[in-house]
Amino acid sequence: MRPEFEESQFAVFFQDDLTHRNHAGVELAPIGQVLEAKAGFDLGGWLPHAHPMWGLLHSAPLPGLSRPAWNPNLSPTVAVTSKALNVFFQFKRSDYLHRPYATYFGDLGGPYWRFHVDRTDNVGSLPQHELLEELETRTADLGLVRYVAPICHTYAELEALCYARGLLEECVYVAPTRFAPAHTTCAYTSATNMIVNPDPEATKADTWSDIRDALGELATAATDVDDLVGRTAEVALSLGARRPDQVRYPWRVPRGLPYETRTLIQTYLPVAELLFRARLEWLVALVPAP
Repeated sequence: MRPEFEESQFAVFFQDDLTHRNHAGVELAPIGQVLEAKAGFDLGGWLPHAHPMWGLLHSAPLPGLSRPAWNPNLSPTVAVTSKALNVFFQFKRSDYLHRPYATYFGDLGGPYWRFHVDRTDNVGSLPQHELLEELETRTADLGLVRYVAPICHTYAELEALCYARGLLEECVYVAPTRFAPAHTTCAYTSATNMIVNPDPEATKADTWSDIRDALGELATAATDVDDLVGRTAEVALSLGARRPDQVRYPWRVPRGLPYETRTLIQTYLPVAELLFRARLEWLVALVPAP
């Protein structure tokens, strides 16, 4: 289930809660989308020693480091703060996986949230995740670098947590170096019940009907082909696809078919294509009930 809010909305609510917990001494250093490709993070900040965030990050207050130390990829004239910073946040939204056949449903004890880190090529710079790993190394013992993701997926929940001054506690904070050496996924139910760097596991569905329903739900919820590829990539890995990032579904639905038939084809043809590309040893025909 996709989150109901944008990453930017989460960032605004997070900043609002962060500053209202302790006005005295809090300084924020937001990074725009263009500069994010070079800096790697969304929001830098200076938090005073008394700020409750240090307890949530399980860290003693850190002294921070000056601009030349944390921004070697940015020119001196670029529009970012010149002040010292001691926290660096990269915001993430998370999908909500609530079906029993979700990969880590059993491991995490029920429904869970999941976000992915970005290791894709970044024109003119390192991939975002590598930038964050380097930043974490440079800021060791001086500042903290963390991915931040909410433990909720509806807008109403996000808004209510912020206005109740409880959003900071309902987030997970994950160090970039926990994703070494090449993993991309964090699945969690809380800050203490988390699986970072998970390897693809075998599909836990017991029957073809379970697998069909899982993939059918993903296909139905997708808004376009690229979205469908992203949604089914993890399942494709579980089923044995070697390069799910290259899977495409160039299907065409004939015109003039009854609405119910078109819906069935649009929903399940991508599933059949995925199974074919996953090199399974069997083939299932999907026929509408009479």
